[in-house]
Amino acid sequence: MTVYLDLALALNFAVDLLLLIAANRLMGYPVRILPTLSGALLGAVYGMICFLPGMAFLGGDFWRLVVMAGMCVIAFGANRGALRRGAIFILLSLSLGGFCLLSGSEGFGAVCLSAVVICGICILIARGNNGAAQYVTVFLRRGERERRVLALRDSGNTLTDPITGSSVLIAGSDIAWDLLGLTQSQLRDPICTVATGTVDG
Repeated sequence: MTVYLDLALALNFAVDLLLLIAANRLMGYPVRILPTLSGALLGAVYGMICFLPGMAFLGGDFWRLVVMAGMCVIAFGANRGALRRGAIFILLSLSLGGFCLLSGSEGFGAVCLSAVVICGICILIARGNNGAAQYVTVFLRRGERERRVLALRDSGNTLTDPITGSSVLIAGSDIAWDLLGLTQSQLRDPICTVATGTVDG
């Protein structure tokens, strides 16, 4: 069988990219373009290397899992949410094989079409599931300081500022430290901190 490495690279890249996007959207996370592209590229290069002479052993289950784990770390990061998305990505990859078997073809067109179908289904499910967790990228600024965070969109959060009436975003102590310069002791006793005027700016 003749295998064209450029086609194998393009196919694996497209399929991996679609599945990574599908895993992100299904879990309610925004798609980070550069990390997602980098993760898909790793999978594409791995798939191409497997076709090289003497490299067939890399196609075994162990190396597949190693590479898929690497793809997930690159695309999703290294945290609990990334672990869940990685598990979804692996399940979607297995589903891709099932779609190809159902179609009765393992050609490039069938594989790519199956990936498109899976990605489309996941996006539709994510849009229709209003109760699922949805994460958005938020930029917090104070003076010249800026912090980019991933926030949970909670439509049930009615907490507002008592003076301005504006909605309140609940953040961790590390963000308060970066933007306000507050220490842990100041955060534990905010009333004393405000009374003594120790917040800079």
